[in-house]
Amino acid sequence: MRESEANRIRYARATYGSLAYDLNRALRPEIEIPEEPAAKPERESKRKVRIDERKNTKNAAKAKTRAKGKAAVAPFGVLGFAAAAVMLVMVLMGYVQLTKISAEASSLQKKITDLKNTEARLKIKYESTFDLSKVEEYATGRLGMVPVTNSQIYYVKSAAPDKAEIISDSRQAGIVKNVTAFLSRVVEYFK
Repeated sequence: MRESEANRIRYARATYGSLAYDLNRALRPEIEIPEEPAAKPERESKRKVRIDERKNTKNAAKAKTRAKGKAAVAPFGVLGFAAAAVMLVMVLMGYVQLTKISAEASSLQKKITDLKNTEARLKIKYESTFDLSKVEEYATGRLGMVPVTNSQIYYVKSAAPDKAEIISDSRQAGIVKNVTAFLSRVVEYFK
């Protein structure tokens, strides 16, 4: 009977449906199996074991926290914190540079807009200076020129067809001369 009761108490802590390790087991002291009379109901003994187990766990955790005192600082934790701080500073510096470049780009965009407006005004002014009526007035008034009349126009008719002769450069060699001539004819054909 003692063996079956020990099995019951051992399985009283079992977790049904989970295979996780009990990490708090090291904090709990081993539970002594009380010898109870057979007259007590089974339920009360399980409840008492659980209550005692909880009390012992809380007392052990309190004792451990009192005994700890000051905790040592992990060097890798300090290095990790320093690396994170450096990265944060670098990100902030990147945002500062991005803001600076964005401001510069917007000022350059404004300059481009101003220059395009100036270009449009200057084109209008340029086109207005070459007004044909003003040019004709200047030519007739100041320079003393007169407009052409129909009696002054002569048309020349020639019986020979139009002809043009290309004089080649004597510096080019034979095959190079032929290739360049061919390529120039192809280019002229597609123009």
